[in-house]
Amino acid sequence: MKRVQNKKFLLISLAVLVVIGLFIAVFTIINNSIRRKNFSRPDDYSLMYWVKEEVDESKFDSNVVLPAAKGSEKYLDSDYKAIKNESGNYVLPTKYVAYTVEKDKEDESKKIVTTVDITDEKVFVFCFNIKSDVNEFTKYFEGLGFKKVSNSSKGVKLVRGSITIAYTVNTEISIVFNQEK
Repeated sequence: MKRVQNKKFLLISLAVLVVIGLFIAVFTIINNSIRRKNFSRPDDYSLMYWVKEEVDESKFDSNVVLPAAKGSEKYLDSDYKAIKNESGNYVLPTKYVAYTVEKDKEDESKKIVTTVDITDEKVFVFCFNIKSDVNEFTKYFEGLGFKKVSNSSKGVKLVRGSITIAYTVNTEISIVFNQEK
């Protein structure tokens, strides 16, 4: 009799563990799907900011505002230093990560990152860097729902909603959030 009770207990315990495991797996898949749809910060991204994130301008060197489009400011990530040219103006170094910052159109009291530009091969985004294969890069982002708007052996431009990703092989990855869309 005790053996039967022990078997039932073990079977019920095993069933409960399987259900808990399945719940965790499903929750993880759904959570990752939601994050990818919203294009949130990737897990392998270790830089200061991601597109659409609110900016704390005190983290930037306020003396170094790089040339940017009207109504925006461009800052280097804290791991990089701007270079002064012969004219005394700051310019981008060869390898860098830079953020374009604009007022948030939904809340003008805030500033958000609208562009992340990456030219340093040590920086990875969704497991890709500037040295990655353009076809693998394209296939991955098409799998996330991006549509190719231009393509060549030297690079690709992909769009999904308000996000544009431009990748030029061995040169730059640029992620842009268009607030107008």
